[in-house]
Amino acid sequence: MHLSVSTGRIVLSLNKSSQLADAYKAVREIFQNYIEGETPWDEALAESAKGALIYSWAKQEETVTGLVEEAVRAYTSQTDSRYNRYFTKSLANVNTDDLKAAANKLLPEFLLSNS
Repeated sequence: MHLSVSTGRIVLSLNKSSQLADAYKAVREIFQNYIEGETPWDEALAESAKGALIYSWAKQEETVTGLVEEAVRAYTSQTDSRYNRYFTKSLANVNTDDLKAAANKLLPEFLLSNS
């Protein structure tokens, strides 16, 4: 699953699966179980995922080259050059209740018959 901050889209990609139909069914079942409360939210998994996401954003600026690339990207898209830093700091404040609320709002869209 990939979040595009610039387009506001969430993309579910299963292109590396050798059994696409089965993978899609499994993902739909996982989403359904979270939405219906059959699968409990694991605080440790949520924190681990949050840490991985923060690292993936922060690493974009870990070298001088990366920092320059991000500055150029910010300039060409007319955004604040400190966006990545602000975004990673805001991710640190996300908790499991925030994840649940977002999931209950967004995951049902993936379960629609036309999605």
